[in-house]
Amino acid sequence: MKKIIISDCDGILTDGTSIYTSDGKIGKIYGSYDTEAIKEAHDNGWEFLFVSNDSNGWPITKKRLTEYWERKWCNFDLATSNDRKELVKAYQNAGYYVVFVGDSISDIPAGKIADMFCTTNNGFEEVKENCHFVSSRNGGNGGFAQIIYYVNK
Repeated sequence: MKKIIISDCDGILTDGTSIYTSDGKIGKIYGSYDTEAIKEAHDNGWEFLFVSNDSNGWPITKKRLTEYWERKWCNFDLATSNDRKELVKAYQNAGYYVVFVGDSISDIPAGKIADMFCTTNNGFEEVKENCHFVSSRNGGNGGFAQIIYYVNK
């Protein structure tokens, strides 16, 4: 069976913090723990699709994902809450086992229809209540890696 992890970026790959400089530049904090887990899961047949709803911070996310993972292990795109739900349905209809990873209220609709719904420790409580697995670590601090190891076992 084909299998894919569709994951939000902010709050999952990052700690959810946006940093603004006095000249208006934005920055995000990404953890260093996830790359090894993504590569290992990819080697075990997992596909990855990373999505973001943050159009203002998208250039940073795109640069980070392009430099580290695009064309190697995963794809990415901007996707609203409804887009995410439609992505889950489309992959399921194509025969995939779908794990959805998200941390905010807008991730719940997609997570509820996924085969498995996971979040990091710093996800909203309402998200945690709907998840099959909640990492003990935060996003940007190994939470996504822990989720990958959980679903990849």
